Amino acid sequence: MASIAAEIGEPRTREPTTAVWREQAIAEITQMEFAVKWLTSPAHTGTRLDDETAREILAILDRAHDAAVDRSLGWMQRIKSTLRGASVERAWGHIDAAAEALVRAAPPEFVAGQLPRVERRVERALKCDDARRIHLREVARRYAAPAEGAAAPGPVTESDREVIATALHAANCEARRKQSRVRSFRNMLLIWGVVLTITATGLGILGFLKPDLALFCFQPSGQAVCPTTVAVTDKSLAVSGQPAAAQDPRAVAEQDEATRVAARKGDVLLIEAIGLAAAALAAAAAVRRIHGTSTPYGVPFAVAVVKLPSGALTAALGLLLMRANFVPGLSALDSPAQIIGWAIIFGYAQQLFTRLVDQRAQTVLDGAGPESPPREVTAVARASAAT
Repeated sequence: MASIAAEIGEPRTREPTTAVWREQAIAEITQMEFAVKWLTSPAHTGTRLDDETAREILAILDRAHDAAVDRSLGWMQRIKSTLRGASVERAWGHIDAAAEALVRAAPPEFVAGQLPRVERRVERALKCDDARRIHLREVARRYAAPAEGAAAPGPVTESDREVIATALHAANCEARRKQSRVRSFRNMLLIWGVVLTITATGLGILGFLKPDLALFCFQPSGQAVCPTTVAVTDKSLAVSGQPAAAQDPRAVAEQDEATRVAARKGDVLLIEAIGLAAAALAAAAAVRRIHGTSTPYGVPFAVAVVKLPSGALTAALGLLLMRANFVPGLSALDSPAQIIGWAIIFGYAQQLFTRLVDQRAQTVLDGAGPESPPREVTAVARASAAT
């Protein structure tokens, strides 16, 4: 028995960690190690856990701890593990395996004491009409605290132990499947965020290297109006803020050339920065409506990663559409302030396109949450609310 205590007492390295789920996993491992130590201790007055079984459970917990701290992984492997969720799955999978092994091998009194915890775990993971949840509820009722004067329940039978272990295994598997769905959705958002960021960056680089494209410069009568400058293109024309009247081809070419000269390298970058700032404001307003979650995957962060470059792109593309006279009457903005104002509107308008992403994110997070409570629990809650 001293060897088991020594195994439990081995020093842990690389602690504390830098992620909440890792700390939670390590705390769960520590709690289970103490339970194994107590069940194999000479001070334990009840039935003791078999030594060989205790060592096997400790070995499972050791593997869980290695996964929780990413032991023996290089920095590149840790990045891949974070994206693919391998460490999370391995750590919690081994923790669940150790918990199920304890239910199957621990003394009957320990299993009876764990019944409320197991029942709550099953209620959060399995649906109300799941046969395993229903059978577990029946078993839990048999071993519940007896009423005054009633006979105490006997020890947990092997058939009841099997029902408990089966329900716990099903709950653990379903909980991990829900986490996998959240991780898959998070990764998809991150991929699209990276694609949009690369696109916005490429457009910014193009505008910086080729300012003579004059992407966001407008040409009202006698002027060239860009996000950062205003230039006179034809002194003979009155500055009216309206689109230029029909001109001969030579005059049009001269005005285009003057507009290209007036364009600056920072025009595209400014518009994208304004759109990104407006998108950040929209993202703050939208993300606050997403409920919190206990999953280890940052879905709200991934949603923001999609929204920010989307704002930069919608600001740029919206102004390009205006410059192309896509919106009649708005093709001759006559001041940089107007251009920036429309960039703010278009940057914030990305919310129209990403609203479905917000809704889907909330749906995924809700799906990873607990299932509905049993019917009798719901009835009791309604009765309490009515009184």
